[in-house]
Amino acid sequence: MPLIDRFTRLVSADLHALIDRIEEPELLLRQAVRELDDELERLRQRARALESEQLRQRRDETAARERLARLDHELDLCLAADDDTLARHVVRHKLDAERRAAWAAEAAATAARAAADLDQHRQAGEDELNRLRAELVRTTGPAATPCGTPPVFATEDIDIALLREKQRRAAR
Repeated sequence: MPLIDRFTRLVSADLHALIDRIEEPELLLRQAVRELDDELERLRQRARALESEQLRQRRDETAARERLARLDHELDLCLAADDDTLARHVVRHKLDAERRAAWAAEAAATAARAAADLDQHRQAGEDELNRLRAELVRTTGPAATPCGTPPVFATEDIDIALLREKQRRAAR
């Protein structure tokens, strides 16, 4: 039996090595980068939609608040004229405007919270994408970055290079 077990382990190890060569880690890494890049683009689109929704809700809230101010003035006129029937009509519209302003404010706050959560998720994805790209560059060399994407540079490296360029130009 030990001979059969050893033979089985040997065949199994050879098969694992063969599968590792067939999978081509570089191609898998490139595919992961493409998929993550696509996912990040979808997150960016969703963030733009949430930003647009938040802006629309803020405009609706502002319009409702402006309407409330006008209705307050009209209510003052009705009460000064001692016209309760007309004042009731204005109060009904005022209650509706208050409700609309509250709804719009809540919807804008909900969109803002969703945008903040989405931004955290997007940032984590971008960090992972940068890590994968750096891993790809490390394994394949700088000329083999995926899909023609530029190599990843740290923000600090870019800032330092910019300061050097400014200093060099100022010295001219």
